[in-house]
Amino acid sequence: VKLRAAAPFILGANVGTTVTAFIAAMFNSNAAISIAIAHFLFNFIGVLIFFPIPYVKEIPIWLASGMGRITLQYRLAGFLYLLLTFFFIPFSLIYLNKDAVLIRELMYEKNDFVSHQKSFYKVIAKTYENQQVSSWMVYDRMPDDPESPNQIYSVYRRKNLLFINNEWYELNKPGFCRDSEDKEGKYQLCLRDIIPHLILSPTLSLDSVYVFEKRFYRPSLDSTSSWTYISGLENLLVKKEKRNTAGKIIASEDLFSLERK
Repeated sequence: VKLRAAAPFILGANVGTTVTAFIAAMFNSNAAISIAIAHFLFNFIGVLIFFPIPYVKEIPIWLASGMGRITLQYRLAGFLYLLLTFFFIPFSLIYLNKDAVLIRELMYEKNDFVSHQKSFYKVIAKTYENQQVSSWMVYDRMPDDPESPNQIYSVYRRKNLLFINNEWYELNKPGFCRDSEDKEGKYQLCLRDIIPHLILSPTLSLDSVYVFEKRFYRPSLDSTSSWTYISGLENLLVKKEKRNTAGKIIASEDLFSLERK
């Protein structure tokens, strides 16, 4: 009887615990927000299934009462339940699905041809099997903190559309253009070319590389354009270039190493 009377409060608290995950996700990345939403939906759907239907609502109460009786009789049963539910089953699922995630380690070289400065950064790209969803963890400060990424990008592919955080690229035919706007102003993004085979280094080459030009609508003598090279087969950022009004490359980011793990 006490369990039945407390059931609404227990279910409400169960859903309420997801609020802390949402608060934490606001200060993190898109990946954290996705986990928080999954946490909330899992608990909320459980409430919708068990709470409104009287007979179904009795199942958790019956299971909890039975588990309590067994634990009173055999103290080891409670310990085995915790060990099985919260350790053995989750870690077994992680182990059995370890090959379901494709992990690629990418190394990029940044060049500023004006100041003649060069730097490197690493990206860990995780792609989930049978899905077109990836997460990119960018390590700009490798010597300082190699364990903590300073940026996390969410990448999603749907047919010929590739979304990289708030940017999206349409892998169409050359000549296709669209207008959009970001915090820097209005711009035009055009697909300039599709390179059948692009050699990036002596040991790395990629096929079907789409070349996009991003140019802002701002009449200025020092206005620049951004060129982005994207692999349509790998769903990866291959190269980024910044060019001045004369078409000269003044800065670039080039992928030179790709290792699959």
